[in-house]
Amino acid sequence: MCQKNKKQRLCYKFMVFGLSFGLSFSALAIDFSAIETKALQGDVQAQFDIGAMYLTGEGVQQDYAKSLKWHLQAANQGHPTAQYNLGWIYEDGMGVTQDYNQAVKWFEKAAEQGLVDAQISVGVRYARGQGVAQDDTKAFEWFKKAAEQGSADGQAKIGDAFYIGSGVAKNDVEAAKWYQKSASQGYEYAQQTLAMMYYSGEGVTQDYDKAMALLQEVDPRMAAQAQYSLAVRYELGNEIEKNALLSQKWFKKSCDNGHPDACNHVD
Repeated sequence: MCQKNKKQRLCYKFMVFGLSFGLSFSALAIDFSAIETKALQGDVQAQFDIGAMYLTGEGVQQDYAKSLKWHLQAANQGHPTAQYNLGWIYEDGMGVTQDYNQAVKWFEKAAEQGLVDAQISVGVRYARGQGVAQDDTKAFEWFKKAAEQGSADGQAKIGDAFYIGSGVAKNDVEAAKWYQKSASQGYEYAQQTLAMMYYSGEGVTQDYDKAMALLQEVDPRMAAQAQYSLAVRYELGNEIEKNALLSQKWFKKSCDNGHPDACNHVD
């Protein structure tokens, strides 16, 4: 069975394989010999499929050595997902000696073919200096490639880069633009960060309603706490002009979201 641990990301690639063939996991054992025959004949997709099956133990006994063999054959024929999986195999030391340099090599091969997850992985390695010399500019370039393909994670990472000035000049307006792209896809981290920017007026016109609406999408409890804090600020005039009506507005919204103390302040 596919193990629910750090190897789950490879498990996910395997599940994509199974669905692409219209197979349930229980049917994979039946089809294994047919897929293996194609793999032995040099079929690159079959080679990847066999590698994924050995990696996860679906339809066949798990065997990292055989998984590595078939992944390498597919990867050397240019299969981008096999290359990406090899990155994780080497990074996690699954049947091989852990090797961050080899991991980046294979991630980058897949990334150069446009595989979004690989582009993110390469960017992260450059940001960390893991397997490559640390380089924020290269990290930004790889995140940008993923972001421009519509990756919500990539868009959020570009937002981060502009927000803190990592690999690019700090620019709060650009940061907000990329966080917005990511948030519009429901990416929670971007929604929270953009909410913070609307709350503080960084890179955008300050707008408490938009800030709270974004937090509401992520977690009503989080929104409740933020609404309560804003209500108190309006009530006390803490770094904001006192306004009893707005204080009541936000106490009411916070109460509706389940904040117990907020309900005590509602008239």
